Amino acid sequence: MTENRSTDGILLQGGHWVDGNDGDFLADTWRWSGDDWLEVADAAGPGPRVNSPGAWDDRLGGIVMFGGGTGLETPMAADTWRWAESWSEISLTTAPGPRNGHAMAFDVKRGVLVLVGGIARPGGSQQLDVWELGPDGWHQAWPRR
Repeated sequence: MTENRSTDGILLQGGHWVDGNDGDFLADTWRWSGDDWLEVADAAGPGPRVNSPGAWDDRLGGIVMFGGGTGLETPMAADTWRWAESWSEISLTTAPGPRNGHAMAFDVKRGVLVLVGGIARPGGSQQLDVWELGPDGWHQAWPRR
């Protein structure tokens, strides 16, 4: 869930629901207008996701979402998506490894999206790496390689 500056609203993608010992990951996308939720129908989106934060990217003019959990028995994702009134996958040659539970924010001064940390597998330890998405794609900013 993050701010959608193009509509002055909030966008919510995925999540999970739990009912006793059952539950599932969600693939739906919703927009909050300040008065009501509106489901945005987009079958070509990122699919089921949980703990996959997004952030507004001024340079790309949309919300960017990376990775996230895709299901109880499936691996974490390592894909990059952009929301600008519909979802489109951003194909990049370099990207952070699969993860969920990371943090993302846009650095206005430098014009890059920053991704920090995350967990690569269920029960795994927190990663402390930093990645940046700029005009040339993702690159690891820390630790430097």
